[in-house]
Formats: sequence, C-alpha cells, structure tokens
Amino acid sequence: MTYPRTSVRQMINNAGGRLRAAGVDSPRVDAELLMAHALTVKGAPGAEPVTRSSLFFRRQDHVDPDTAEFFESCISRREQREPLQHIMGTVRFAGIDLLVGPGAFVPRPETELIVEWAGKQLRRALDNRSDKDGSSKPVPTDYTIVDLCTGPGTLALGVAHAAGNALLSLHRDFREQKAVNPHVGSVGRLPRICIVGVDTSDVALDYARRNVEAFMQNWRAEALDAGLSEDDVDQLSVSLCAGDVTDPTIVKSIRDLCGRDMCDRERCDSDNPEPTRETTPELEVDIVVSNPPYVPENTAISPEVAADPHDAVFAGADGMSVIVPMMAVVEDLSGPGTVVAVEHDELNGPVTSQCLNDHGFTDVEIHKDLAGRDRFVTGIWAVHTRKA
Repeated sequence: MTYPRTSVRQMINNAGGRLRAAGVDSPRVDAELLMAHALTVKGAPGAEPVTRSSLFFRRQDHVDPDTAEFFESCISRREQREPLQHIMGTVRFAGIDLLVGPGAFVPRPETELIVEWAGKQLRRALDNRSDKDGSSKPVPTDYTIVDLCTGPGTLALGVAHAAGNALLSLHRDFREQKAVNPHVGSVGRLPRICIVGVDTSDVALDYARRNVEAFMQNWRAEALDAGLSEDDVDQLSVSLCAGDVTDPTIVKSIRDLCGRDMCDRERCDSDNPEPTRETTPELEVDIVVSNPPYVPENTAISPEVAADPHDAVFAGADGMSVIVPMMAVVEDLSGPGTVVAVEHDELNGPVTSQCLNDHGFTDVEIHKDLAGRDRFVTGIWAVHTRKA
C-alpha cells in the first residue's frame, strides 16, 4: 500500500480519531505512544528511542512510507482493542520496562502504589540499621521479599528497582562516613536483599525470566558504575519459583530458594553451602506483596482486560477465591514483624482486612488508589504462636 506524504502530527490526529471511534479510553495518548514506538522501531539502528514527549519537536516531520505502514498496522490492531502493551511488547512499570504479551497479565499503574509502600518499608528498615553518624551499630541484616502472583515479574522487579536504589543510597552514606571518619571500618557492608517471585503460569514465568535477566544486567552496570564492588552488586538477587500460591506446600520451595540465595559465608559454613535449619533456622520473610486474581466472576470487563489470562483476572463469585487460601501461605512465611500488602477488588477492602486479621496480622489498613477506590490492604504479623 502507498501512503501519502504526511506529518507526524497529521498521522497522530487521524489515528486518535479512529481510536476514539473504536471506544479506546485514551485515544490521543495511545496514538502518540504508538507513533513513538513506530519511529523507534523503524529508526536508525542504535538511535535513541523516541519518547512520547519528544514527539512535540518532531510534529512537523514527514513520516517515511515504511514507518507509516508500520504505524498503520499498530493502529489497526489497537482499533480491534488489542492491548497497547501487547502491540508495543513492553510496559513501563515503577521505573522499569517489562516485557509483556499474550498469556501474561499486563501490570496496571495502580499496582505501583504497592511498590511505593514496599519501598518505604524497606528504606525504613535500612535506615534503622545503617550507621549514619559513625557510631557503633549492628551490621545491617539480610532481607527477604516475596511476590505472590508475580506474573511477568511485576512486583518482584518493581520492588527490586526500589531496593537497588536503596542500596545505592546506603552505599553513598557509607562512603561519606568513611570520608569523615576513616575508622568507621566494617559498617560499609551492604545488606543482602533476596527477592522471590512466585507464579503458576509457565508463560508468565517465561516473561518474568527474561525481565529478571534484563533487570539484573542493568542493575549490575549501574551499581558498578556507582562504585559498588562485585560482592556488593551480588547483594541484590531476584529469583523465580513456579507454584500455586494457594498451596501450602509452596512455602518449602520458597524457603529453600530464599535459603540458597541468602546463605553467604557469614551464615553458612563454607564446607556446607546448602542451607539447613541450623544455618538458616527461620528464613522468615520480611515483606510479602501480592497482586492476585481478584475480579468477581461475571464482572463486565473491557476487551483489553479480556485479553489477559482468565485465571490471572478472575477469582470466584466474590473475587476472594485466591486471596483467602493464599493468606495461609503468607502466614506460614511470616514471623514477628513481617509486613504484607495485598491488592484486592475495590469492594473487598473490608473482607480482605478481616482475612489478614484472621491470620495474625495487626495494624491492618486499607489503602486507596489515586481515584479514591479501596485498592490494597497492609498489615504486620505479630503472632508469636502459630495456629495448630
């Protein structure tokens, strides 16, 4: 097909009108994002990616026929209500780009609120253990974070990004302390942060593995550039675990995985590198996050949501068929002080809160999203004796 010579702005205007007629919620934004995507894909090899914001400076540029044809194919797919993220192959989430596609749940912006919450919990824990004034304090401990229903690695990698930033900040603090007081000594050891993402979908885990690999490559480059040693870089790890988050037997798999990642020379005898009850006696998780399936069956949904895997969206007649049994797993992973955040249907804040209470969590709080809807519940586990 031959495309008339036209400008970036003209093509976006035309595409926006078509998407609006197709019922797309954000037609102009989607048209701009797809134009930026087309210009990037069809641009010169090695060129900087085109961003939506940079389109303003290119609005009068003429679009070459090859790019125009590719853009037209993208718009046609979006007119059919194929998810924007499937067309582009990625989604921006919590400061990182995640590969997504058919068979994996597409992360939603509101879930970033859990990443923000978890990041605050981790930074608070690190601040309480770091030595900012040069005085003698305990060496920072290790942390384990578990993401139940990780999908393409959504919360696991969002929290890993926040954890990496926290480690870089802590490293800068240690370096400043050393400059002021050369006798600070060993306080500069960074804590180890082990993050585990769990999912039952092979397709989702395949996306997650690729996302973890890309994230860890970027983290290593950024951390080494910031002056961290190889050992310090390895203090942050992200692992994946295949399993059903409602099955109590998954707890052992998670603990074993955390144990292997957390078992360093200070916690494990060098002649016995495998974790044992003696070397890693509890392996209790510090933070649990989850964006499980929670939409009640028969709820009206958009074509975009319908493109997500059914089992990653719906959870029984009341939307609680995953959360309720999953909380038994969360309880088994927890110890005194463990904090948890679970996303839920906007009508299920109270029942999710009660579910946390029933499993030994206190200080339970319902958090709202930016639209004012109940979005996720948090709590802290304070029970010292588990239920029989």
